[in-house]
Amino acid sequence: MPAPTIQLQDTVFGHLGTPIVGPVNLTISPGDKLLLEGPSGCGKTSLLRGILGFLNKLQGSYQIDNEEISPPAIWHLRQQAGYISQELQLGTGSVRDWLKESLPPTREMHETDLSRFQLTKAVLEQSLEDLSRGERQRLAVIAMLAREPQLYLLDEVTSALNESLRNLVVSHIARTEATVLVVSHDAIWKGCEAFRSYALPVTS
Repeated sequence: MPAPTIQLQDTVFGHLGTPIVGPVNLTISPGDKLLLEGPSGCGKTSLLRGILGFLNKLQGSYQIDNEEISPPAIWHLRQQAGYISQELQLGTGSVRDWLKESLPPTREMHETDLSRFQLTKAVLEQSLEDLSRGERQRLAVIAMLAREPQLYLLDEVTSALNESLRNLVVSHIARTEATVLVVSHDAIWKGCEAFRSYALPVTS
C-alpha cells in the first residue's frame, strides 16, 4: 500500500494553544522526497511531530487522502511511518535484542544489512549504551530500511556520520519508493537530485 497524500493548507501546529510552526502550505504526494529547510528554530522538527499527531493542529487544514485529520487517521499514518528523531535514544540492552524487537517477526538481520553501512556482526553483541552516536544512527537507519515503511520522517539522521557514510545513507534512502521527509543541515541532502526543498515560513 503506498503512502497517503498529505495536504497542509495554512496549517499551524502547536501545544497547549501556543503556535510552534506554521502556517504551512504543502502537498506531499506518495513517493515524494522532501528536504525541509529553514533557520534553526523555525519549526522543522515540529512539523514532523505535527504530521505524526504529537502536536495539535491549531488552525488551517490537515488532510490525509482528502479527509480531514482524525485520531483513527493519525493512528493509521503512524502504522505506515518510520520516525528517527535527532534525540536518538535506543534504550538499554544488547544491539541484538534491540534489533529483534525493532524488526518484523519475519525479518532477520543479515550480515549484509550491517556491512553495507560499515558495521560488523560484532556490533550485535555490544551494549546499546556503549555505541557511538554514529553507530546508533546507522543502526536506526538499518532497522528502518528493513521494516520498509511507506513514510520516512528523518531528523538530522546523518549528523554524526563522516562523508562516506553520509553518502551511503542518502543513496539508500533516495532509492526507496517510500515518501521521505528529511530535516538536515548536511549539504549532501540538498545536493541529491531525488529531493526537492521546502522552506518553512519564518515567523517573528
